[in-house]
Amino acid sequence: MTVNPSLWSRYRLSMQLGVAGLILGVIDLGFFVAFGFDITVSGHDGTLIFGLYLSLTFGILGAFAGVLFDQRRRELEHAQVREANLSLRNTMQQKINQTEKLAALGQIAAGVAHEVRNPLAIIRCQVQNLAEDVAEGIQPKHTDFDDILTEIDRLGRAVEAILGFARPLQPQPRRLNAAALWRQINQLARAALAESDATLDCDPLQEPAPTLELDPDLTCQIVLGLVGNAVQTQADRLRLSCREDSGTWSVSVADNGPGVPAAAREKIFEPFYTTRTDGHGLGLAIARQIARAQGGRLDVGEADLGGALFTLTLPRTKEADGA
Repeated sequence: MTVNPSLWSRYRLSMQLGVAGLILGVIDLGFFVAFGFDITVSGHDGTLIFGLYLSLTFGILGAFAGVLFDQRRRELEHAQVREANLSLRNTMQQKINQTEKLAALGQIAAGVAHEVRNPLAIIRCQVQNLAEDVAEGIQPKHTDFDDILTEIDRLGRAVEAILGFARPLQPQPRRLNAAALWRQINQLARAALAESDATLDCDPLQEPAPTLELDPDLTCQIVLGLVGNAVQTQADRLRLSCREDSGTWSVSVADNGPGVPAAAREKIFEPFYTTRTDGHGLGLAIARQIARAQGGRLDVGEADLGGALFTLTLPRTKEADGA
């Protein structure tokens, strides 16, 4: 609720100085009369008129000075209020940022604990079983050691993924033709699918191919990660396509897998969120982090193949825009 200030509070000083000016004019008039000053105008006594003139002049000057002082006072008060509000907002923003950092740290800590605890529990159980077998004179099997090595490798992959997510990204952009990058992406994607039954369709690149300025290795890393995720969802058909738009260049990976429900399309980019029992939930989080480090974005939607559609959009250079 806003309370409008009264005239007295707004112009208090101007009214006081105005009244003071009038009083000063009356005092001056009394001074002239007391000392016998004779003020005549055109042969008539002008003492009263002169006194009124002095009073009104001093009153107007006092009121005008008061208005200026009141305006300056209000400006100072408003500046102090704005400064206090800004300081309060900064303090609240710092608290919010600190809370978000603590929440993110807690989420990461919980994810790390989950990723580390499961392999360690399996390794401990396997070692305990081996110790019991050795104590009973039972010869350990090679498969028992293979299980332990598998969990150690899984633990190592989780640690590497966590370090990759926490490590600051420093993209190394360089100018290159989109046709060369598109051929590299196609070759790497086909090599990644060589041991699977999935088929890959690659849409042709529109000519003339634009000139890009980005990190090709990080870009390929994102696309290959999306291809790998599609295969792990049991998709057996994938399609790669690219699109040149005003100021951007995008790569899309579509599949015929189960897709991503609308309610989970933002959650899948959160660290440690996964629906797979063997996943660590950092792949898509790292992919979006890489995309943002290059000034781009990574989005998910529904593909016309029936599955998921991931689209990586990266900015182009100004020189490339005019090419």
